[in-house]
Amino acid sequence: MGRKPRHIGDPGRATQPDGAPRPRVLVSRCLLGHAVRYDGRDKRLPALTAWIGRWAVIGLCPELEAGLGVPRPPMDLVGPEAAPRPMERASGRDLSSLMAPVLARVHGLGPLDGAVLKARSPSCGIGSAARYDRIADPAPAARVDGVFAAALRGLGPPPLLVDEHTLRAAPDRFAAAVQLRAELRAADDPVGLWPAWRDGPHGPALRAAGVDRSTLGHLSGDRVALVRHIDRAMILETRPAGDHLYDGSRLARLAVDAAADIKPSGSTKGRLP
Repeated sequence: MGRKPRHIGDPGRATQPDGAPRPRVLVSRCLLGHAVRYDGRDKRLPALTAWIGRWAVIGLCPELEAGLGVPRPPMDLVGPEAAPRPMERASGRDLSSLMAPVLARVHGLGPLDGAVLKARSPSCGIGSAARYDRIADPAPAARVDGVFAAALRGLGPPPLLVDEHTLRAAPDRFAAAVQLRAELRAADDPVGLWPAWRDGPHGPALRAAGVDRSTLGHLSGDRVALVRHIDRAMILETRPAGDHLYDGSRLARLAVDAAADIKPSGSTKGRLP
C-alpha cells in the first residue's frame, strides 16, 4: 500500500514458542494506540495486549494509507447501500479515488485469519458505519459495512471480522476462532486428512458429530462455512504428528471455546462463531 502497514509482535515468525501456528490478524491502528484517527486521537484497546505476542498483528489505518492526513475532516458514506461513496462531511468532496487503491490492494496483505476493526468507522465499521442518502442529511439512512471492511469480506476466504466491542466482550472466543483458522491454514491438505480421522480412534465420534469430508473442505476453504460448521467439528484435532496425522485435542478445545453466537455491537453482520 502507499505506506508500509505497521506490523506488531514479530509477524515474520510463523509459529508460537510451543510450535502452534500464529494467527495473522489485522487490527485498526487506532485500536493499537496509534494517534491516527480523524481527530488526531487514538482508541487504544487494552484487551489486545494479551494477544500481541501470540498473533502476527498487522496494524493498518486505511484512511492514512490513502494519504489523508491527521487530523483530517470527518468522512461519511453517501449513496446507495450497495455502493456508498466515502465523502468529506463538510466539503462534500468525493474521496473514492483516494480510497480505491487502498481497497484494491487488500489482497497484498496475504492470508488473514481475523481482523479487529474500529466500530462505526466509515472505513472499518462492521455493519455499523452510518450511510446517508445525501451528504446534507441530518440522520443516517442505514448502518452498513465501512468501505475497508467490505473489501476484506471480498477476500477468499475472508478473515473473521469483529469490532472492538466484540473483542472486549469475548476475547478468548475470538482468539480461539482465529487460532482454529490458523491451524487449518497450516495443514497442507485438511480434506486429505479425512481417512486418518475417520479410521482413527475418534472415527465414531466424528461420524456421530456429522463431520464428513465435505465439512472438512468447507472448514479449510470458506470462512462462512467455518462459522456454520464449527459446532459440528468440535472433535477435529490438530498438532501434526508426522505425515500430517493429528494426535491431540487442541482443535477440539479451540472449536468448543469458539462456539458461540456473539453479535458485534450495532451490527447484524460479522457474527463471532
